[in-house]
Amino acid sequence: MLATNSLQRHPNDKAMLIAFLITTLIIIVCLMVIGIVWVYRIYQSYKSSQLQVFEILYYSRHE
Repeated sequence: MLATNSLQRHPNDKAMLIAFLITTLIIIVCLMVIGIVWVYRIYQSYKSSQLQVFEILYYSRHE
């Protein structure tokens, strides 16, 4: 039933296409935001671990 409906041209097609594109866009934006946050958190933890290593080396030299 759905297959025959999608093959026929009716005015609802454009609305469906627009809704599909908007949904896809929202999903892509969400994935991008999640990815950016994930990379940022990894970067922050990497930076803080580098800083800790640097502090340990610095203090061990100056004691």
